[in-house]
Amino acid sequence: MEQTPNYHLNTPGYEEFGYVEVLNQNFTAIDTELKKNADAVDERVKTAELAEKVKQTVKDGSLTAKDLGAVSADTKGKADGVAGLDGNGKVPSNQLPEMNYEGKGTVAKHNTASDAHAALFKAINDALAKHVKDTGNPHKVTGADWCYRADPARPAERTGGTG
Repeated sequence: MEQTPNYHLNTPGYEEFGYVEVLNQNFTAIDTELKKNADAVDERVKTAELAEKVKQTVKDGSLTAKDLGAVSADTKGKADGVAGLDGNGKVPSNQLPEMNYEGKGTVAKHNTASDAHAALFKAINDALAKHVKDTGNPHKVTGADWCYRADPARPAERTGGTG
């Protein structure tokens, strides 16, 4: 037996008998789809009604930013509010806290101590000393690398490399 393309209703051929069971299956399928459509329309109507109520509430002014979990615009740029933005999208300096912090305690002691970075300075100095002592071409200059020495007392001459 063939079926319709959209709802797959059974369609008996002209030479076939129209069985009640087949008709009942079709009616059940139609009823199910009609109910789905009616529910979908009802949901759209409810959504449209809700949208209309929200619009009206906003127009009336009874819907607040707090109701939506947002920050009210009247707190912008005020103490305990939110910072506004200037034309470049940055917080204006008059809305930033003063940056006059004084070091206290451990930080101040660390920043003024002569041995605060002793291990770091030692590592740097050790690396420099090793480099200075390396007379075996520490910069890995090859024959393809050329340096020209400009000495005002004599013409430029090629130095370094073998090429």
